[in-house]
Amino acid sequence: MAKNKYDVFISWHNDPNHVGSRIADRLQEFIQDEVFNKSIDVFASNVDIMGRWREELKQALNSTECGILILTPEALDSSWMSYEYGVLHGREKKVFQFSFLNTKKDTSKTPFLVNQCLDLNEIDLSKPEKCNLFHVLGEIYEVISEVAAKDVNRNQLLLPYETVIKNFKDNIEKFKYDIDIIIQNINKSYVRNYAIREQNTKTLKEKETKISIYKKTLDTLKKKWEDIIGTNKRIKQDYELQKKRNKVLLSENLNLKEQIERQTNTVFCERETIQVGDICFDMILVEGNQNISKFYIGETQVTQGMWNAVMGDNDNPSFFNKERLKIKDSSEYPVENVSWKVIVNDFLPKLNGKTGKEFRLPTVTEWEYAAHAGKIKEQFEYSGDRDYRKVAWCSDNSQGSTHPVISREMHPNKLSIYGMSGNVWEWCDDCSILDNNRVLCGGSWNDIAYFCRISYHSYFNSNNKRNDIGFRLVLDSQFGENENPSDHDAALSLIHSENS
Repeated sequence: MAKNKYDVFISWHNDPNHVGSRIADRLQEFIQDEVFNKSIDVFASNVDIMGRWREELKQALNSTECGILILTPEALDSSWMSYEYGVLHGREKKVFQFSFLNTKKDTSKTPFLVNQCLDLNEIDLSKPEKCNLFHVLGEIYEVISEVAAKDVNRNQLLLPYETVIKNFKDNIEKFKYDIDIIIQNINKSYVRNYAIREQNTKTLKEKETKISIYKKTLDTLKKKWEDIIGTNKRIKQDYELQKKRNKVLLSENLNLKEQIERQTNTVFCERETIQVGDICFDMILVEGNQNISKFYIGETQVTQGMWNAVMGDNDNPSFFNKERLKIKDSSEYPVENVSWKVIVNDFLPKLNGKTGKEFRLPTVTEWEYAAHAGKIKEQFEYSGDRDYRKVAWCSDNSQGSTHPVISREMHPNKLSIYGMSGNVWEWCDDCSILDNNRVLCGGSWNDIAYFCRISYHSYFNSNNKRNDIGFRLVLDSQFGENENPSDHDAALSLIHSENS
């Protein structure tokens, strides 16, 4: 029986010369067995579907993550390939097209983007990472990785990207040799058939002229594709630099600013990147108002990686460390199990000594103001959205542990501040009116969503610690005119605080 779900769907046409089937079979073997070492599933001609091919083909097509089209001349008139292409395109799946069009056939009425096809035979063994197939496999790996990231079992089966690259380089020479043999036989067959059809009307010289024109056209298409690949690579590099935020790119171009805001659903805000050892973290500028001075607040809760960079690699106090979570690296998980006094008396002095700055814990007023996205004044119960499932790790969805401070499942508020609802409680500088307990804000993985609301506060002894309590940093603004300290009492009248 065929499987119910595939990672890659190879579409081809069963032409008289068996071109599509031979290329599809070899491509499936190369991708599934040789490169990904059977860690992914590829649907192609050799899949056993036991006679129920129409139903099984449709089921595989509707469940696949991306597609590869083998375009031969006969394939341009295939209603099945048009249907398969339409389904993939309609589901907004990535579709890669490899062309073997040794013909002058009119392609203007086909649904395929023939002028955007890749040449499977364009492989330079001295630089295999420069070929089209290498980039296609990279994009396929990216698509499958995004799906596997949501499925723990699936993610464990997927090979590391470095292994996939090694397998590609180890097997690309044999693959190129096999494809060359197939293509040589295909070209011989096409030339022979073409000569028979045209022998009464065209001379050999005319055919050579047409072949020359075709080669020039292919050369032109290859050059255009090289330019497109180069442009895409530069765009991806720029995006990764921005994502890591090693340096902030500010632009006076209003159109670019608006584009970034639309794509990220956040406001383009000023930030400062701080480096401690090998760890970098961002502080987001929160513009003040008449009662609150502007200040910087951590984009995320303090991570275990940040704690180790300041306190030393052997001083991670977190309950949910990499051993307990059974993962290779827990540096992007929030540090927890730290008391208010350890933070104030040990961590902050060391951090300030390493950076030359004056980091501190936020006041409740500052914390609530930042959670509501500052001057934007988001009117949500939770920081960033009215639906807690989009912004907060709590008992409903945490599966009994903390999670990375930035993840695909949770989005930030309008100021790009992550996780101010859920994951771990956050220590604040304020203390209780009745005793010396310190204020906690934000809720945690161990609480129901009600306790993750911005307005809800809790209190805890400053000497004690728990595996659901962490903290976030604040830094006073170093720019602009001198400002008076925040009037907390006046600000509290503007931001409602619910203490339970």
